[in-house]
Amino acid sequence: MSILKMLGKALWDLVRAFFTSIRDVTRNLFHPMWLAFRMVFKFKPDEVKRPLLALVSIIVITTSLISIYLSQRTPTPKINLKPFQGLGEVVGEETVKLIKQHGEVVVVVMDTGNNKMPAITAPLDAFQHVLKESSGVRIRATETVKTDLQAMIGPGMLISANQFIALLDKYSSADAIVTFVGVPTMQPSDWERLPSRRPKVIDAGAFSPQLREFMNRDIVQVAIQPRFKPGQNTAEPTTPREWFERFYTVVTAANMSELPDFGMPPPAPPAKR
Repeated sequence: MSILKMLGKALWDLVRAFFTSIRDVTRNLFHPMWLAFRMVFKFKPDEVKRPLLALVSIIVITTSLISIYLSQRTPTPKINLKPFQGLGEVVGEETVKLIKQHGEVVVVVMDTGNNKMPAITAPLDAFQHVLKESSGVRIRATETVKTDLQAMIGPGMLISANQFIALLDKYSSADAIVTFVGVPTMQPSDWERLPSRRPKVIDAGAFSPQLREFMNRDIVQVAIQPRFKPGQNTAEPTTPREWFERFYTVVTAANMSELPDFGMPPPAPPAKR
């Protein structure tokens, strides 16, 4: 049976069903049309019942699914990505400057699984774009860190001391490690486990209460920290760089004295069982 015949059958059955209730009145009007229609397509009325039932069922199911989807769908909130893009741009520029426009860089980011989080992907994309413009700098590897809730002691610390020390040891020959997950909270014994040969470290955007000690020990050379004092520019930011200036500040050994004294001692080590 051709597609044309099937469509003709389905169309006629719909028309016939619609006019069933008034067929006695319109019988003489539509009967000649019915005869002509049958002569053209040469089919019996009963032949259309099964395919028509399937067609109607598909339409009903599809309509129901669309209705459920539209009723359950919530609008996706718009996110201003410019502060995150500005963060990535400045981190890239500071990295290139720190290793003097030549060398290998290891990037450390949070493992988000299959979830695409703009607050994580936007700065990373901007950072990679800046590095691509510098022909002498390349990304050697990108490491993802699964967050251990027991290691997240204090605000902004998404990496444990063991993970951090292992990365320093693994990539001791790299020129720099850029960590978008901050630096860990260190116990007194953790400092002694740091490898003597290690890359420079850029702490990219996380709140780090022990930053002073990391810099005094020359472990972290550059840190992007939340701005605790308002910037001089009070106009509404428009560019990623302006958004960066509103929310972040670049900290090095030269201006480390401007950091507030958090007064947060390292947590007590877990009790031995």
